[in-house]
Amino acid sequence: EVWNTSSSAWDAAALMNGLPSNIISSFAEVEDYVFIGTNSGIGVWNKTVNSWDAPLTMQDGLSSNNIQDLSAPLSSNGDHIILYVTTPMGVDRWLIVQEANIGVVTAADGMIGTDAHDMIFIPGSTGTTAYISHRGSDLSRPGVTSVMIDPQGTGNEQIVDHHRFDQLPSNNVKALTSDSWGLHVATSESPLVHYNQTSMEFENGVALWQLTGTQVTAMYSDGMRLLI
Repeated sequence: EVWNTSSSAWDAAALMNGLPSNIISSFAEVEDYVFIGTNSGIGVWNKTVNSWDAPLTMQDGLSSNNIQDLSAPLSSNGDHIILYVTTPMGVDRWLIVQEANIGVVTAADGMIGTDAHDMIFIPGSTGTTAYISHRGSDLSRPGVTSVMIDPQGTGNEQIVDHHRFDQLPSNNVKALTSDSWGLHVATSESPLVHYNQTSMEFENGVALWQLTGTQVTAMYSDGMRLLI
């Protein structure tokens, strides 16, 4: 930190060049740099000068200093434009050349949860899909969100699908009913869950707080309406 004699106050602190922490979670290598994720930010090794650049932290625009994974997929030109960064606060999209975060993807954008952990990228005929894991540590359920990424760095990521490991929010089942549509399940935790027998997939229903009571004790369906 630097004491400003004109304002009689400390100027904004900045980390010195180097690795911000010895606790390393991930690596990503691009043309001129190696990015090293740690629990205190991202270390930046400059391969051109064989030396450390200043680390990237929340002060530079990251949503969190607790870096969980890094990945820099190839753009359509064969270079690296954007660095994807998973943290407990979501998925940051860091423009490598511009040194700017163009935004963070969270549960509000459609992911299963905001806390994002590991990533894997799979190219396809229509683009590259990222599979982002969630540990269920932010009041959400564990699972994987598939996202069609935008390696050109224009911010056009699209949520494609959710893959949940546990289909019921709790093993404490309070009520069941079925109809021609499928099976409806209420447990002691939110939300209500519905099994669609046509798609053979589970779907989330209303949260318990949206109902008049705190617990569901019985349900009945006439095929059109669910009585709770």
